[in-house]
Amino acid sequence: MHSTHNPSNKSSCLMSLEIADVNFSVWGDPSIIIQEINPAYKSFIFDDFKSTDKKGMKIHLDVTATPDISEYRKIFKSGYAWTIYKNNEGYCLTLDASENESPFWYLMIDYNFNETFVFCSEKVITRKGGKIVIPNPITYPLDQVLLMYILSFINGMIIHAAGVVINKTSLLFPGKSGAGKSTISNLLMGKENFECLSDDRIILRENDGIFKAFGTPWPGDAGIAANKGAPISGLFFLNKNRTTSIKKINPAEAIERLLPVASIPWYHREVFPIVLQFVDKLISNIPAYELSFNKGSEVVNVLEEFVSKQKNRI
Repeated sequence: MHSTHNPSNKSSCLMSLEIADVNFSVWGDPSIIIQEINPAYKSFIFDDFKSTDKKGMKIHLDVTATPDISEYRKIFKSGYAWTIYKNNEGYCLTLDASENESPFWYLMIDYNFNETFVFCSEKVITRKGGKIVIPNPITYPLDQVLLMYILSFINGMIIHAAGVVINKTSLLFPGKSGAGKSTISNLLMGKENFECLSDDRIILRENDGIFKAFGTPWPGDAGIAANKGAPISGLFFLNKNRTTSIKKINPAEAIERLLPVASIPWYHREVFPIVLQFVDKLISNIPAYELSFNKGSEVVNVLEEFVSKQKNRI
């Protein structure tokens, strides 16, 4: 698949993107300028290659042509946003313009998710003074889809959740749209002892038995996107109510509530079981609760008291 897409010998690192200790470095012709206009990505992007021993992916950028994917088989289409194709050698992920137009971006990925080639159409290219200016190719939703797969192979997962850090541990608040993730983030944001990671999507990872939560550059209405992480002390499934309380729930109920808010490639039979194993391991190790709350500030005191009690028990 990739032998016909050899990167130029003049290739240099144009930018690096790091999310949840996973590093993406984009390499291409030095005449290419990558622009990122989304402020949520600011703390996640670096101008050049970050030498790191973290999990990473080197991405080769090609602005000279787009690939022929006529031999690929479509395996999933997410509305008009992105589509995944597959052939005998790997995958092709496209960011689609519309149903009847050619894609903006093509990502060609091998089966091990080690080598990636990105091709952009003329629609996204601007030429200025001998330079080629393009938007960030590894941005939403492409970076999220790539991470969904990569994380499945390194004990990780993306969930729809808000997250805060208190006493060096993280509390997560999973929920669908409208559950109150941004509401609770706004209530906790700026409060003493609390540091928000995200108000919409959190990445979970396990390493040597320690489960950590990381902020992402995909915020919700509150606009919170912190490039930080902390060990997880609990999952708090949100329930809007007149009063504020915390109730422990059993693992079976926790799994039932978590699966609908997890980014799982259920259409991909090779990856789907791996993610389910991670979910089971997560719920077996991290306690889960139902957090009933209203828009009042008492939820801050309730959470502080809960964390203090848990700390005293250790």
